[in-house]
Amino acid sequence: MSIGLYVGWTGLNNMTRYEMLVGEPWNFEGPDGPNRVLVDFVRKMTISNSHDKEKSYILLKVVTPFQDHGEQVKYLIASPRHMGDTVNDVLQFGGIVGVARVREGVSVSKDNLLTQENIVYFIIGSLQRLSKTNTNQDKNS
Repeated sequence: MSIGLYVGWTGLNNMTRYEMLVGEPWNFEGPDGPNRVLVDFVRKMTISNSHDKEKSYILLKVVTPFQDHGEQVKYLIASPRHMGDTVNDVLQFGGIVGVARVREGVSVSKDNLLTQENIVYFIIGSLQRLSKTNTNQDKNS
């Protein structure tokens, strides 16, 4: 059975920058330092299937793309890890998230459907808002 991620909300003109501190794997080395990935908020997405009905996810653009298992990582999809936490809570106050990376070459445009085959479970970490930047939304998404 294929699970699809559908866009439930469009991105903002002002991107919000977040810092992801990686808890698992504990020895993660990224371009932003040990156990650290800088990301920009792109938009919220929802998943629709018979099990979850609808669940929200956060689409994040990696500030400095890097390699993982031979694929370039440009986009991540995060969801709250703890019961009771919502996507809005994490975006506003920070929180622990489970993260999948979007496979290389997969479009993240708002009209594109992301399936389980398009994403790979990646890390567990904490997401904290750093600042808002005055950049336009990524033209490639």
